[in-house]
Amino acid sequence: MFFPVSVKPRTRIGEIAEMEIKKRLSAFSNPMKPTFDLGIDLYCELLDAGGVPSFKYFLVQAKGTTEFQNKWRRYFKKNTIQYWLQQPYPVYLVVYDMSSEQCYWMSINEHKNDLLKKIQSPSKKVPITIDKSHMLVEKEFAKQINEDITSIGFSLNLSRGFPQFTGTGYVKKIPLLILSGPVIHNIGVNIRLSLLFLARHYFYFSNDKDQAYFLCKFLTEFDKQHYDHFVLMGQICSSLGKTDESKRNYETAIEICKLDKNWDKRKTTSDTSIKDIIAYIQKEITKL
Repeated sequence: MFFPVSVKPRTRIGEIAEMEIKKRLSAFSNPMKPTFDLGIDLYCELLDAGGVPSFKYFLVQAKGTTEFQNKWRRYFKKNTIQYWLQQPYPVYLVVYDMSSEQCYWMSINEHKNDLLKKIQSPSKKVPITIDKSHMLVEKEFAKQINEDITSIGFSLNLSRGFPQFTGTGYVKKIPLLILSGPVIHNIGVNIRLSLLFLARHYFYFSNDKDQAYFLCKFLTEFDKQHYDHFVLMGQICSSLGKTDESKRNYETAIEICKLDKNWDKRKTTSDTSIKDIIAYIQKEITKL
């Protein structure tokens, strides 16, 4: 007995939609099919005016419908939404309407806050609606992609402690933002490292002891939890003939070391022990 194999209409619509969406995206990007479908159908790289790869990436989830009326609405699993929001590149939901042969889109990142609220709801799935006014027009869509890439880059860098100006012109802006605890911590870490690198440069290589003193002085006021810049401040002060100030900074460094109960527990075998660090600082004090 012969049992014919058939392809479900929904599957056919999905395949046609992905093909048509990919065709339109190819006009200004290089869309590629991922190895595994985990909620992203196309990985795309924007192309410059001359068709040159721009190293600017965006992701697309393709959907299809036989008739797109005023609005298109579909329910998605919460873990799918979370997966989209966790991506390092902007994600777009693009719907192909078979009746009009037009594509409509929505920026997931632009609706991030609303989607995060919906994820917290007791319902198992999250509704997403795309308005018919969001027809996929190359110039407008590419503009949105560039804006989203900039926005995501800003947020990602900020979370890592690297704040940036906003804007592309000569005059840039500093957005007023409420910072989370981890972001404040990461910014503080980067401030400490940046000042320490600069102070060491001016002291050891540029022989600009006054600038090194200025930077390290601020650093010792800004961060009182790490010993290394207090040691550096002791060295700078010693070279400037500020003996008493040098001694105070060395002594502060020793006290910080004594309070660190985790150093010897977490250090590697090649790292200096806290006892040896203290001995080194004490030796520097005897040289004053």
